[in-house]
Amino acid sequence: MVNGKLINVLLPTILQTVPDISNETESVEAEAATQQHHAILMESYGHFIIAQQIEIRETEKKMDQLRLINEGLQEKLESQSKTIIKLNGELKKSQAENRSLRYKRNRTEMKALQRSQNDAKFKRSLQSILTDKQLSAIASQRKVKKWTLNDIARSLTLRALSSKSYNFLRTEMRIPLPAISTLKNWTKHFKLEPGIFHHVILVLSKHLLSKSPISRIVSFSVDEVSVDADICYDQSRDQFMGPHSTMNVMMARGLCSPWKQPIYADFDKALDKSTLLKIIQKFAESGLLVKTLTHDLGSKNVALWKELNVSHSTPYFETSQNGSLEKVFVFPDFPHLLVKCIIGPWNRHRKDQLHQGPNSFGSDAHQNRKDSGSSEN
Repeated sequence: MVNGKLINVLLPTILQTVPDISNETESVEAEAATQQHHAILMESYGHFIIAQQIEIRETEKKMDQLRLINEGLQEKLESQSKTIIKLNGELKKSQAENRSLRYKRNRTEMKALQRSQNDAKFKRSLQSILTDKQLSAIASQRKVKKWTLNDIARSLTLRALSSKSYNFLRTEMRIPLPAISTLKNWTKHFKLEPGIFHHVILVLSKHLLSKSPISRIVSFSVDEVSVDADICYDQSRDQFMGPHSTMNVMMARGLCSPWKQPIYADFDKALDKSTLLKIIQKFAESGLLVKTLTHDLGSKNVALWKELNVSHSTPYFETSQNGSLEKVFVFPDFPHLLVKCIIGPWNRHRKDQLHQGPNSFGSDAHQNRKDSGSSEN
């Protein structure tokens, strides 16, 4: 088809180049030139045809190569399409698994949060009964390696109430408590000497720090007692004590809670202002608040009133506690106050009668008996 098109294009040119041979008289040279020219044109046309055929074959080869490439690309496209479809399926499956895992995770987190809230609530409910060491020992099912001072103080209190109950709670009910040997090792270095009981105040403060603030409001009561005038040997201190006639004792009590503990004792010595303020400062450093002081109306206590500038018009003294100036109110012991109010006037009346003489005293007695007899009639 291509050769036919070339003939149609080249034929007019060939015919134009051929000379007019109608004249039979033209020379042989013109005919030979025409034939030579025609041969040259046919040769050129042959070369052109061959070049076109070569180009066509090369084009067909390129077409075959492109067809092969296209088929390969088609296969790759189909493969990638299948891969995309597979990946889409896996993506949907992964998204479904992700949603399921997210839901399970949210449920797990909610359960963990509820469990932690319940544990915290349970722990808060038990904190008034058990210490942090005991709660952690119950949670971990392990023994406590080192007990705190608060644990020792509470355990000593429980052990002092009943040794059988202490052993029952520790061995039968499996409540974490220090061993008896631990308590003995701790109390072995616990010494009480005349004066301020520093160890007792320390244990008391550790015990009360876990209580409510109102349980840490303290009232002091002071009393002087008589002791036997004996001489005793203190083996722990390797010294003799006594003889003494009196011992001044101070007791700390909860003003709004039922607890009490001796915190000071000394022989043949009155409680002075400096010692009292030192004890109050010791309590304040331990987080306790002293509000009242109660004692009888003995001469030594009245002298303490004068040191503190306490009177009927100002029945308190001020001291610094927990960073603020607090008033400590002083109260006379009610039984002694009642005795002073009743016996005091009676004693003064008796003295006045004795100064007037026995007759006046007897006449008053006779008159009283007479008045009582008439009232009976």
